[in-house]
Amino acid sequence: MDKIPPKINPAPSTQTQESVEFGSLEVHVALSRERHEEISSRFDRVEAHMVKIEEEVDKGFEKMQKIILWSAGTMFFTLISMFVTTMLR
Repeated sequence: MDKIPPKINPAPSTQTQESVEFGSLEVHVALSRERHEEISSRFDRVEAHMVKIEEEVDKGFEKMQKIILWSAGTMFFTLISMFVTTMLR
């Protein structure tokens, strides 16, 4: 048969904090504001990190574009020179 694991009670300090928070609207609002500010600051840090990554990707993409254009130009001029050489013989 399946055994149901016993419920683990949170630490006493957590129980006290929860009972105070649920007992007082002012405490609940203050704690909620602190949580909201922490979440907001974390989102700001993640957003800043994402912007940095986007900038690095854009720089890498620009480098790849330059390499591709230089390669295509080199191939084009090589083919033209081969064509001209063949026509002049």
